Amino acid sequence: MEVAQTNEEIVARLQEEFNEADFLQLYNRFVPLFKRAAGMYVIYGYSKEDYLQEGRIALLVALDHFNQERTRFFASYLKMVFKNRMFNLIRHQIAAKRGGTQQDLSIESIVEDPDLDYLGSSSLLMDHYLANPEEVAIVKSQEESYFKHLSDLELAVFKLYLQADDFMTIAQKLNQPYDRVCNAYDRCRQKLRRLV
Repeated sequence: MEVAQTNEEIVARLQEEFNEADFLQLYNRFVPLFKRAAGMYVIYGYSKEDYLQEGRIALLVALDHFNQERTRFFASYLKMVFKNRMFNLIRHQIAAKRGGTQQDLSIESIVEDPDLDYLGSSSLLMDHYLANPEEVAIVKSQEESYFKHLSDLELAVFKLYLQADDFMTIAQKLNQPYDRVCNAYDRCRQKLRRLV
């Protein structure tokens, strides 16, 4: 009959000499923690497999730095390392979002398209946003100010929408999630309403 080993015993062996069997045994003990993270920490674009991979990385980091004299139980130490890793990923994602970096697309190519006449030829804009010609005249006079207030994604969505693309097509062209495109469109509408 095989005696179950504690996490700390396996960690001590792995710290002496790394071997795949012990690592997998330890990893499998913590898979539920890593799976649960998918519901606790929302990271854009991550699947359950990505959370499991982040768990492996956290496990390797924890193995390198675990000191039983300072922390009695490896499980609590790994949980802390993994939690900090998740928070760091979320922080980086938020920082990238603030910095205006886009994930998959060069939105700049759409934003810098000189061939698209924003408001002049678009009856779509007038139909959806503006009630009368007076409002159209006001918006045209403040057009430059409006476009300065749009993010790159909002401007790209706005331009493609004016070309009569539907949201699903826009999402595919920009390689962005459908919900993100819809939200960008809604922000464009809100900013235009504030302008008028």
